[in-house]
Amino acid sequence: AHLRSNSFNPSQDNADIESAYGQTINYSAGGEFRYQIFRVRAGYAYYGDPFRSPSNLDRSSTQISGGLGIKLSGFSLDFGLVSNQFNTKQFAINEPSQNPAITENQLITGMLTLGFSF
Repeated sequence: AHLRSNSFNPSQDNADIESAYGQTINYSAGGEFRYQIFRVRAGYAYYGDPFRSPSNLDRSSTQISGGLGIKLSGFSLDFGLVSNQFNTKQFAINEPSQNPAITENQLITGMLTLGFSF
Protein backbone atom coordinates (compact mmCIF):
# COMPACT_ATOMS: atom_id res chain seq x y z
CA ALA A 1 0.00 0.00 0.00
CA HIS A 2 1.12 3.53 -0.68
CA LEU A 3 -0.67 6.69 0.44
CA ARG A 4 -0.90 9.91 -1.59
CA SER A 5 -2.53 13.12 -0.44
CA ASN A 6 -2.86 16.78 -1.35
CA SER A 7 -3.99 17.57 2.23
CA PHE A 8 -1.11 16.18 4.30
CA ASN A 9 2.36 14.68 3.96
CA PRO A 10 2.01 10.88 3.98
CA SER A 11 5.76 10.10 3.93
CA GLN A 12 5.91 8.91 7.57
CA ASP A 13 2.76 6.83 7.10
CA ASN A 14 4.26 5.25 3.95
CA ALA A 15 7.50 4.51 5.83
CA ASP A 16 5.50 2.81 8.60
CA ILE A 17 3.55 0.74 6.07
CA GLU A 18 6.75 -0.29 4.27
CA SER A 19 8.47 -1.33 7.52
CA ALA A 20 5.47 -3.31 8.79
CA TYR A 21 4.27 -5.10 5.65
CA GLY A 22 6.01 -7.09 2.94
CA GLN A 23 5.09 -9.04 -0.14
CA THR A 24 3.18 -12.27 0.03
CA ILE A 25 1.64 -14.78 -2.33
CA ASN A 26 -2.04 -15.70 -2.09
CA TYR A 27 -3.55 -18.42 -4.25
CA SER A 28 -6.70 -20.44 -4.48
CA ALA A 29 -8.06 -23.25 -6.61
CA GLY A 30 -11.38 -25.00 -6.75
CA GLY A 31 -13.78 -26.90 -8.91
CA GLU A 32 -17.26 -28.27 -9.23
CA PHE A 33 -18.44 -31.64 -10.53
CA ARG A 34 -21.98 -31.89 -11.91
CA TYR A 35 -23.94 -35.06 -12.47
CA GLN A 36 -27.57 -34.62 -13.45
CA ILE A 37 -29.14 -32.63 -10.57
CA PHE A 38 -26.24 -33.15 -8.14
CA ARG A 39 -23.32 -30.76 -7.48
CA VAL A 40 -20.08 -31.50 -5.61
CA ARG A 41 -17.51 -28.75 -4.97
CA ALA A 42 -14.07 -28.56 -3.41
CA GLY A 43 -11.56 -25.77 -2.96
CA TYR A 44 -8.25 -24.80 -1.40
CA ALA A 45 -6.83 -21.36 -0.59
CA TYR A 46 -3.54 -20.16 0.91
CA TYR A 47 -3.07 -16.62 2.22
CA GLY A 48 0.54 -15.75 3.00
CA ASP A 49 1.82 -13.82 6.03
CA PRO A 50 1.76 -10.10 5.12
CA PHE A 51 3.91 -8.91 8.04
CA ARG A 52 7.57 -8.11 7.55
CA SER A 53 8.59 -8.15 11.23
CA PRO A 54 10.84 -11.06 12.26
CA SER A 55 8.85 -13.47 14.34
CA ASN A 56 8.61 -17.14 15.14
CA LEU A 57 4.92 -16.95 14.22
CA ASP A 58 3.77 -17.80 10.72
CA ARG A 59 0.59 -15.76 10.23
CA SER A 60 -0.41 -17.42 6.97
CA SER A 61 -3.79 -19.12 6.77
CA THR A 62 -5.16 -22.07 4.84
CA GLN A 63 -8.76 -22.67 3.83
CA ILE A 64 -10.17 -25.99 2.66
CA SER A 65 -13.77 -26.01 1.47
CA GLY A 66 -16.33 -28.44 0.16
CA GLY A 67 -19.98 -28.49 -0.70
CA LEU A 68 -22.89 -30.61 -1.89
CA GLY A 69 -25.93 -29.37 -3.73
CA ILE A 70 -29.04 -30.27 -5.67
CA LYS A 71 -30.28 -28.15 -8.59
CA LEU A 72 -33.83 -28.62 -9.80
CA SER A 73 -35.87 -26.41 -12.13
CA GLY A 74 -36.97 -23.49 -9.95
CA PHE A 75 -35.32 -24.79 -6.76
CA SER A 76 -31.85 -25.46 -5.36
CA LEU A 77 -30.45 -26.65 -2.05
CA ASP A 78 -26.78 -26.32 -1.13
CA PHE A 79 -24.62 -27.16 1.89
CA GLY A 80 -21.02 -25.99 2.21
CA LEU A 81 -18.23 -26.30 4.80
CA VAL A 82 -15.06 -24.21 5.13
CA SER A 83 -12.15 -25.12 7.41
CA ASN A 84 -9.88 -22.13 8.14
CA GLN A 85 -6.52 -22.89 9.80
CA PHE A 86 -4.23 -20.15 11.20
CA ASN A 87 -1.99 -19.30 14.15
CA THR A 88 -2.31 -16.44 16.65
CA LYS A 89 0.05 -15.01 19.26
CA GLN A 90 -1.10 -13.68 22.65
CA PHE A 91 0.98 -11.75 25.17
CA ALA A 92 0.16 -11.51 28.88
CA ILE A 93 -1.15 -8.03 29.73
CA ASN A 94 1.00 -7.66 32.85
CA GLU A 95 4.13 -9.34 31.36
CA PRO A 96 4.44 -8.34 27.67
CA SER A 97 8.17 -9.15 27.62
CA GLN A 98 7.53 -12.84 28.39
CA ASN A 99 7.19 -15.48 25.70
CA PRO A 100 3.80 -15.30 24.03
CA ALA A 101 1.28 -18.10 23.84
CA ILE A 102 0.94 -19.34 20.27
CA THR A 103 -2.44 -20.85 19.47
CA GLU A 104 -3.12 -23.09 16.49
CA ASN A 105 -6.69 -22.29 15.38
CA GLN A 106 -9.09 -24.22 13.22
CA LEU A 107 -12.48 -22.68 12.53
CA ILE A 108 -15.11 -24.72 10.72
CA THR A 109 -18.04 -22.84 9.22
CA GLY A 110 -21.07 -24.38 7.58
CA MET A 111 -23.84 -22.83 5.53
CA LEU A 112 -27.10 -24.18 4.20
CA THR A 113 -28.60 -22.26 1.28
CA LEU A 114 -32.06 -22.61 -0.19
CA GLY A 115 -32.69 -20.98 -3.56
CA PHE A 116 -35.75 -20.36 -5.69
CA SER A 117 -35.75 -19.37 -9.36
CA PHE A 118 -38.58 -17.17 -10.54
